[in-house]
Amino acid sequence: MIGVSARQDFEQYFPTFQQTMQGFKILTDQAKINKKPERIRIKTINNPQTLQSVFEYYKVPTSRYEELAILNGMEVTDPVVKGMMIKVFGE
Repeated sequence: MIGVSARQDFEQYFPTFQQTMQGFKILTDQAKINKKPERIRIKTINNPQTLQSVFEYYKVPTSRYEELAILNGMEVTDPVVKGMMIKVFGE
């Protein structure tokens, strides 16, 4: 983290910067430390269909449809065409 201010104001803001940057507790929860990142994969569409159909095909959990639709800059009901590339979660 970086604290930025005008040079003449730095001393005034330094205690706030320091408190903010040193105010975190040490993370010891192994479930959070050992968390693997989610991978985004690019898939090329072979058949015209809806984005929702693509998500179903790639077994995206329904609870994540809206999130992935936003990531793709689309609505779940939008059509996708052959050759179009979309983002999905996956291996």
